[in-house]
Amino acid sequence: MQVNPDWIVPRNIIKADFLRHAGDSSYFARNRYYIVDKTTGDTLNPADVLASEMKESYIRIGQKSGEGNSLGRIVFRFENDFGIYLHDTNNRKAFDRERRTLSHGCIRVQKPFELACFLLPEISEWQMECLRLSMDIEPITERGKKYLKEHCDDERPFRLIKYKDVSPRIPVYIVYYTAFPNPETGILEFWPDLYGYDKVINSRIPVSFNSL
Repeated sequence: MQVNPDWIVPRNIIKADFLRHAGDSSYFARNRYYIVDKTTGDTLNPADVLASEMKESYIRIGQKSGEGNSLGRIVFRFENDFGIYLHDTNNRKAFDRERRTLSHGCIRVQKPFELACFLLPEISEWQMECLRLSMDIEPITERGKKYLKEHCDDERPFRLIKYKDVSPRIPVYIVYYTAFPNPETGILEFWPDLYGYDKVINSRIPVSFNSL
């Protein structure tokens, strides 16, 4: 897991959402985005970068870590072929929506601190407090409260924890159901096929669900 990550914007999101803001330095400043020339390592002035240049592979667009970052305060990375991961969010109100298919592919975590604690059962009390402080969560121990008081004028975010390996390894399963029994009533409930997978599955089985 990585605490307070920068968000490196994927190429498909740059093409879909960023090209129309080319040259708008106020947009980049307001959202704390930056543009880097990967061949030189130089940070570029957004006002000087054309939309056609944004699409080039040598351009990297990122968002600074901390408050307002699209990944929130913590990312849980795992091996996969799709460049996706679990992460916090800067838009917690989205969890109140009935339809929450807002992501470009990654999976937003509603309770990221609790997930981190679950993944680190042997973490010490102080390390847990360091995680709270780094994620801008109010400390609960006297040591944590003392640290916050002594460092209240320090630059945020605090970086008491940057990376933390998860040990032992935890398997991650991502499942997709459009029909599932309600655990309380046992009644089979049907849900919208938002990604169109049912059509693919139906095309590959010998009988349709209607004939069962």
